[in-house]
Amino acid sequence: MSEDIQVVCPECEHLNLDKFVFESETIEQLGFISSEKKTDTEEWAGNGLCLNPTCIEEWCEKRNLDYRFKMGVPLVTPEPKHDDVVVADYETVHKCEECDIGEYRFNPATNNHLCDNPFCGSVRFDLEQTTTSKSGGVLGDQGYEFRAMYMKALEERSEVVEPPYLFDKAPNPFFQKQKKANVKLEEEEFHTSQKRSLSWFRCLHHHLKPLEDLKGTRFQKIVLSAYMDKTLELQHIEPLWMYAQRGKLGGELKSAFTIFEKNPELFSELIEKKKHTLQPNRASIQCVYGLIKALLPWPSDRIKDEAIIMEASNVLKKLSSKGYMEQMNKYNLLESRYSFNGKIQIPIGLIECICIINAVENHSGIDKFGIDVKNAIFPNRSKREHWKSIMTSKGQQFVDVVLPKLVSNYLFLE
Repeated sequence: MSEDIQVVCPECEHLNLDKFVFESETIEQLGFISSEKKTDTEEWAGNGLCLNPTCIEEWCEKRNLDYRFKMGVPLVTPEPKHDDVVVADYETVHKCEECDIGEYRFNPATNNHLCDNPFCGSVRFDLEQTTTSKSGGVLGDQGYEFRAMYMKALEERSEVVEPPYLFDKAPNPFFQKQKKANVKLEEEEFHTSQKRSLSWFRCLHHHLKPLEDLKGTRFQKIVLSAYMDKTLELQHIEPLWMYAQRGKLGGELKSAFTIFEKNPELFSELIEKKKHTLQPNRASIQCVYGLIKALLPWPSDRIKDEAIIMEASNVLKKLSSKGYMEQMNKYNLLESRYSFNGKIQIPIGLIECICIINAVENHSGIDKFGIDVKNAIFPNRSKREHWKSIMTSKGQQFVDVVLPKLVSNYLFLE
């Protein structure tokens, strides 16, 4: 199987590309068929396999298979993308009553209205198509101008939204319509209930709308919306200072969250509804682990990811059972600006970092590598490091004094 062929995982697409395998021998060893001739069985993996554990569980669940006996997810060829196709988007004034986040949009392919929240999928057949736009019922020049303004604000800074969203640029169909006599509708853009697009603008636009008239740059509003949405809606857990470092945000992070600080009602409903999802778990550890690996040269040939994730999950259980997490909750480690309206005291992703550093230090087989990982997560090159400005003095003291002790193996001996 050639790696040049473009294939994706049916569960994560290409988000876990480092987990893809294409060697026929490996595929056969994992219990799948690697022949080029496609068969109809679930065992055919001629395109390759995705070995990400979460993908395996989700793939098996949809097929009523026991994930414990499956070692991968067969890769598939993605649906063709039509670069010359115009995207039509229909306006609506109907709020979705199911999720109370999205709005119903008319889908001419199925002649119904579908919620535009990528994680809802509510359908209404009793609504009439509205024509609030001057341009004949579609989003209209004003709507596409709104999108164009935010895409221009983001420019090429894809790291701010990807991962977990897809960094894309959508054309204005009204401009293209002047050049094309026949305007096609791109079916995949009409939100089938099976697959949701993670286009960054499509996922964030319902956050950006109420932010538009507030003080602050559009780029800052994208930063704020992206972090809040990916954390609470997608459970894509990432320590805020790592997000700032990855996105090369500088002082823009503080400015973005100042918008939230001055308008606390903006995300209050979302926080109340989703704050329970911020509890550390195996999935959040796996998410943070993948982001940490990008911070420094990673000896993948010597470290087995699944083993480290398993050990980190065990550390999480011990942190809870031995009362460490309860003790941490007694202190405010986070500056109020970043505390989600005072709903969190422990920085998002910090617990996961502790578990991963401990697992790497004590189970990687590489002497002092846990310290290297700790220094990559919490660099100490200057007083202006992001983590220092995000945490309170108590939080900084925790990183400097308490964290090294939590990394030590003796704390977790039974």
